[in-house]
Amino acid sequence: MVSGARGVDSPGRRARRSGVWLLLGLFAGSILALVDGVRQNEVLLTGVVVAPLIAAVGASTIEVAVVAVYAVALALLLGQVNDIFLTSDHLVRVAVVAVAGIAATALTRIRERREAELEVALPQAMDAQRLRLALGAGGMGTWRWDLTNGSVIWDEQLEALYGIAPASFDGSMAMYRSLFHPDDRDRAVETVSEGMSTDSAWRFDHRVVWPDGSVHWLEGRGEPVHDASGSIVGATGVSVDIDERRMLLEAEESTRARLRTLLETSERLSELDNPDHVLETICQLAATRIGAWATVVRVAPDGSLERSNVAHRDPALAALVREVMAQLTDDGAAVEQVLRTGEPLVFHGLTAEAAEALDADPELRARLERIGFESCLLVPLMVAGRRLAVLSIGDDRPERLGPADVELAVDLGRRGASALERTALWEASQQRFKTEHRIVELLQTTIMPDRLPNIAGLEMAAAYRPAEVDVDVGGDWYDAFETTDGGTVIVVGDVAGHGVEAASLMGRVRNALRAYAFEDSDPAHVLLRLHRLLRNQDDDAMVTAFVARYEPATGLMSWSRAGHPPPLLVTPDGTARFLDDVNGAPLGTMAREYRTASTRLDPGALIVCYTDGLIERRDRILDDGLAWLEERVREYSDDPLTALCDKLVDDPFVPHPSPDDICIVALRVDRSSVAPS
Repeated sequence: MVSGARGVDSPGRRARRSGVWLLLGLFAGSILALVDGVRQNEVLLTGVVVAPLIAAVGASTIEVAVVAVYAVALALLLGQVNDIFLTSDHLVRVAVVAVAGIAATALTRIRERREAELEVALPQAMDAQRLRLALGAGGMGTWRWDLTNGSVIWDEQLEALYGIAPASFDGSMAMYRSLFHPDDRDRAVETVSEGMSTDSAWRFDHRVVWPDGSVHWLEGRGEPVHDASGSIVGATGVSVDIDERRMLLEAEESTRARLRTLLETSERLSELDNPDHVLETICQLAATRIGAWATVVRVAPDGSLERSNVAHRDPALAALVREVMAQLTDDGAAVEQVLRTGEPLVFHGLTAEAAEALDADPELRARLERIGFESCLLVPLMVAGRRLAVLSIGDDRPERLGPADVELAVDLGRRGASALERTALWEASQQRFKTEHRIVELLQTTIMPDRLPNIAGLEMAAAYRPAEVDVDVGGDWYDAFETTDGGTVIVVGDVAGHGVEAASLMGRVRNALRAYAFEDSDPAHVLLRLHRLLRNQDDDAMVTAFVARYEPATGLMSWSRAGHPPPLLVTPDGTARFLDDVNGAPLGTMAREYRTASTRLDPGALIVCYTDGLIERRDRILDDGLAWLEERVREYSDDPLTALCDKLVDDPFVPHPSPDDICIVALRVDRSSVAPS
C-alpha cells in the first residue's frame, strides 16, 4: 500500500492518466487540422504528426495507435483541402505522419513495459530498504547458508553485530565459528546441527568476541531451507543484538540477589544477641555473597584495632586469609583511612607497599594468589557517626568489584553496625541485669525468714518461687513471727515492681510492719500505719498485703487486707471459704482506713495465704484461679503442709515457666489441740 502510493500508479489512476493523454493527442491533431483547413497551409498538414507523439507521453499503446491512425486520416483529408491530394508531396507528408505514428506507438510499448517492470521492481526495492532499516533499528542481521557449495552469506548488519568491517566475512563456517565466545561455541554448533538434523527451527543466546576483545550478546534464530523436492539445501536466519536485554536481565538478577542477601542479612542478624556472632555473620555473608573472602577489624574499647573475624568462600582457606592480612603492612593504613573518613575505599590490584612486600616474599605472593586478590573493598561499620569496625572484602574475579558491590557492601555494613550496636547494648543490659539480679537475690535472702517460728499447737510451712519469664526478681515476700505477748503474726505481701528498688522497698515495708505489729495487735491499725509511712516517704509505692494475728490461747485469728488476694480457710469438716470479709485499697494509694475481721480456728483448721502469681493466668479469669485453689487445697488438706505448698506450686494450672513470683504460707492448727472454750 505504501509502495503503490509512492512509486507506481494504481490501475484507476493509470486509466485516468491514459485517457487524458489520449484526448490531448486527439485535440492537438484536430486543432492543427482545423487551422490548416482555414489557412490552407501545407506545412500544418505535416504538423498533425505531433498528435501521436503527445499521446505517447501517457496514453496506452492502443490509444496511441488510434491517435496515429487519426493523424494519418487527417493528413489525407488535408491533402484534398490543400489541393495536393495524392501528389508526391502529399504522399511524402502522409508517410511522415504514418512513420511518426508508428514510432510513437513503439515508444509507448517500450514505456509500458518499463512501467510494468517498475511495478514489480520498485516495491521490492522499497521493501528491501524498509527491511534493512528495520533490521538496523532492531539490531538484527540476516544470513543464508547454502549447503550445495558450503557458503554462508551475511548482510552488512550481521557483520556489524559481529564487530567486523563490511564485506570482511569470508563466507566460511570456520570464520563463523571463530567469532563465537569459546564458552558458547560448542553449544551453538550443537544447537544448529540438531535443528538441521531434525528439520526444525532453533534459537539460542550466545556471546561473540569482537576484534577489540569486547564481549557482546546475540540471539541466534534459524531454520532449514528446502528445495522443490523437500530436501534440505541450506538454512537461513537472523541474529539479534540483545546486549541491552542481557544488561537489563543481569541488572534484575543482581537486584534480586542483592535483595535476597539483605533479607537474609536482616533475618540472621535479628536472631543474634552477641556482638561476636554479629561480626562473624557479617564476615561470612560478605565472603559468600559479595567477594571471595572478608575480614573484620574491630575498634577495641581502648581505641586499638584488632582483626576479630576472617572468612573465605572456601572455609579451609579462612586461616590463610588471616595469615596473609597480618603480613600486608599497608592493611592497617587502609583501615585507618576508612575509619577516619567514614567512606568506603576500593582499590584494584596491589598498592605499592603490598607489591614491595610480595616482591620480597615470593611465598607470601603464592599464598595471596591462593586466596584470590584482584580487587579489595573496605567499608566502615558506623552508628551515629561512631566507627565500630571496618569490613574488608577481597575478590578474585577478573571483572573486579564494581559500584553495585560497593552499594551492597555499604548496606551490609550499615545493617551490621546496627545489629552490633543493638547486641552490645543488649549484652551490657544483661550484664547489668545479672548484677542487679544478684543484688536483689541477696536482699530477698536477707528479707525472707530463713525459718518459720516453732509455735506449740501450730504447723506452718512456706514456699517461694521467683519468676522464670523476664527473670527480674520481683517484690513478693512473706513473714511469720511471734510477738512478745504470745501472738503469732502471719504476713504475705507484694510490692509493685521488680528489681533493686522493689526489693529495697520490700525490706523497708517488712521491717516497718514487724515494728508496728509488736506495738499494736490490731492488723487494721498495722496496715494503716504502714500505709501512712509509704505515703510520706514513697509517693510512687504500691503494696498489697495480708496481715493476720493468731492467738493460740483463744484460737481466735484476726486479719486485715490491703488489696491482697483473700486467703483460703478449710475447716476440720472440709468446708472451704475465702477470707474476703474485709479488704482495703493497696498500701501507698488513696486508702483512708482498713478494717479487721476475725474467726475462730478449730483444731485441724487450715489457712493458705498466697500472692497473685499462684492464681492468675493471662488466658483465664481470676475466678478460675480461685476455684482451682479451693479444689486443690481441699484435695491436699491432709498432706503435710510442706508437701501441700510444693504441690500447689508445681500444679499444671500454674504457668511453667512462671511469669510472676509466687509466695505461699500455710498454717494449720494441730488436730490434737484442745479447742478453746
